[in-house]
Amino acid sequence: MNKTIIFAILSILLIGIPYLNYKYEKFYNEVPKEIKIEAVVISNVKKNEYYNSYQIKGKNSIFKNKKFILYTKENLEFGDKVEIGGEFSNPDGQRNYRGFNYKKYLKTQKIYGVIKAKKVTIVSKNNLNFVLIFTNNIRNKIIKSIKKILPEETSTLLTGILLGEKTDLNEEITTSFQKSSLSHVLAVSGTHVSYLILGITLFLNKSKISKKSGYYIIIFILVLFLLLTNFSPSVVRASIMASLVIVAKILHRKASALNSILISLLIILINNPYLVNNISLQLSYLGTIGVIYIAPIVQKQIQKLNINKKISKVLSIPISAQIAILPIIITNFNTISLTFLISNISVIPLIGVVIILGFITVLISFVWMWGAQSLGIIINLILKTIIGISKFCGNLKISSIYIITPNKITIIIYYFILVIIIYIFNLKKLQNFKHFEKKFLHFYSKIPKKKVVLILIIIIVLIEIPYVNFNGKLKIFFIDVGQRR
Repeated sequence: MNKTIIFAILSILLIGIPYLNYKYEKFYNEVPKEIKIEAVVISNVKKNEYYNSYQIKGKNSIFKNKKFILYTKENLEFGDKVEIGGEFSNPDGQRNYRGFNYKKYLKTQKIYGVIKAKKVTIVSKNNLNFVLIFTNNIRNKIIKSIKKILPEETSTLLTGILLGEKTDLNEEITTSFQKSSLSHVLAVSGTHVSYLILGITLFLNKSKISKKSGYYIIIFILVLFLLLTNFSPSVVRASIMASLVIVAKILHRKASALNSILISLLIILINNPYLVNNISLQLSYLGTIGVIYIAPIVQKQIQKLNINKKISKVLSIPISAQIAILPIIITNFNTISLTFLISNISVIPLIGVVIILGFITVLISFVWMWGAQSLGIIINLILKTIIGISKFCGNLKISSIYIITPNKITIIIYYFILVIIIYIFNLKKLQNFKHFEKKFLHFYSKIPKKKVVLILIIIIVLIEIPYVNFNGKLKIFFIDVGQRR
């Protein structure tokens, strides 16, 4: 089964992406600069100093079922059907070496380009299906309730943690979270899904609801959570994997972690192959692989230092996740943080409390605001503690160590070594490989391991040398910042 799924994933990447590229380029060549479009607003407003921005979905001619970003000074609402006259802009690609590729980024969201509106006419209201309008209203109600319960600094942080909404989040907090390797806390991820399931399970265990009915309730709430978080890739991954495990329990079968990972990835890529370029998705999957396959290895090595089993397990999780995502972090941010262990071990348990207590408080606020505000005092204290930890870790000198972007060959070698290490440590667990195991172990025992590691390090260093400037001469780079006349 694994081979079939892997083949399907590779087929989507090798055939699906080039085909979609052709479709996008064909559209760019066909669409005129001045356009008239009928569309439906499919997002809430994002306010800017000069304009409001929305996501819209086309309803007519070549724009039908295609998504765009709309810039306008008009105030629109989710579900509004509008007629727009304006200017279409083909999104820019990568203008600077290793710079941001806006066109590629929009493709990960299935967005074709930007429309600057000259005239917008609202035709009708509530033109999306009931489920989408209902969940969007709940999302907005949750945000409003949080603002009533907590002060501005912590309310925006809680909104970010629960829903991934970071529009109003303080820039200083965002920076300190980045420096202290806590950005994943603000990007709703598998951790959030795990704690959400834990909270629901604790509640269901104390109720008279049967186990099987409880499983269906969890799946329903996961679908609702997906809608509330606008189908964030990491939440989709975690929700599909969790649902597959629950379905396996309902059918009295053993769930396979690898199958769950591959099936969830296949479903995501069928919907949009470009999501393979989404950093959140990459970090989510690699982090999960790290926790499942690398953590047991790291835990064993830590235990060799005579460290308690429970402590070694706690330490192994952030270390393993960091090992798995390291090349992605360096490639995209050119920094690594040596405070990740302190920050994550300190904050992750608190995040669990915030997620469970946060949703309970929000639900109470719908019927009893005073009670919710009383619980808000505790949440505010925890959030202040989290902010304090992130600022402390972020201000340490070792929180941001700058590193040059690694060569692609270096990244391939890194992951190749990692896969070999995982395979060797898990060899004894594999079934039906006895004959191969003997041959491999015989071959492995003859390898001069220290020499092999030394050779691989030398290869990596030689690959990276061209990226380092040793001559000390001044170089001036001209950068395109998009200011054109």
